[in-house]
Amino acid sequence: MTDDETYALPGTALIVPPLSEHHDGVWHYTDAHGLAGIVGGGPSGWPEKIGVLWATAATMLNDPDELEYGVARVVEWFEQQDYLDEGTAGAHIVIRSVLSGLREWILANPAYVVCASTEGDMLGQWRGYAGTAGYAIKLDPAHEWAVWARDGQAGFAWSPSWVKVAYTAHEQDALMRRYFSYLLSEDNFIGRLVAEFAIQDAVEHVRAMLSGLATALKDPSFAAEQEVRLIAFPPDGVSPRFRGSVRGLVPYLELVPAVFPHMLRPHKPIALPVQDITVGPPRGDQMNQRARTARILLDSTGRKAVPVNRSVIPFIP
Repeated sequence: MTDDETYALPGTALIVPPLSEHHDGVWHYTDAHGLAGIVGGGPSGWPEKIGVLWATAATMLNDPDELEYGVARVVEWFEQQDYLDEGTAGAHIVIRSVLSGLREWILANPAYVVCASTEGDMLGQWRGYAGTAGYAIKLDPAHEWAVWARDGQAGFAWSPSWVKVAYTAHEQDALMRRYFSYLLSEDNFIGRLVAEFAIQDAVEHVRAMLSGLATALKDPSFAAEQEVRLIAFPPDGVSPRFRGSVRGLVPYLELVPAVFPHMLRPHKPIALPVQDITVGPPRGDQMNQRARTARILLDSTGRKAVPVNRSVIPFIP
């Protein structure tokens, strides 16, 4: 491979515990520019327009306090639990070491997320994320995902996964309990690292998982969004890309569906699993025109069987 050739770097360890993964439908709300890039674009350096998702650094999402809220909830919750009878002493040492400096570490090394919703026609999502002429892209969450990386950047990686955002105290407690029970189990990756005295590797893995957990906890006032997030973390040695915004430089990772999610080797990515597109408000001639061009986009990218729907919400942006 030359320096200009690229490949997908599949994950080799979980960023989300298996019982916390979201497998139902997800809709990503975006504007026309986003639709063209997601469906009609492709990962950098790849000649085919197969589609690509951009996962944004959690520190650069719309609510600047969101990540700090999640970190505070994680630290506070664990300190209030009694896990003395669960897990090994080594696992407890690793977790407490990570928690002691978690806020500073996460702000410098955030997880990366793709935001979506469990509903495909929501007024709040059209208002907040789709602009004056938006679209909701339904994606199949059952696929394995990989971070798209350049040759020479191979290394250990985490497998990106969908997780449903927790808003209420009950939902958040349940999600954090599943995460920490997983981290303290002697039967998984963390337990094996601790048993082998690979403490620094264990610390790095716990940091990555708790960074992802913090992005899945939001203030209850946002509950109407019914959000799900595809959480990713940069593999070892992989640098994010950057785009400009009114808030400054925004780091992001390119995500593609993975064919062999547990193999660190070059392979051809598959097309983004688009299941349908819903054209957002307002209704009328403008909606019909946007539906026609969305149909052309899908047909031109080999997705003739993917339907185009129209929002039924009587809303004028």
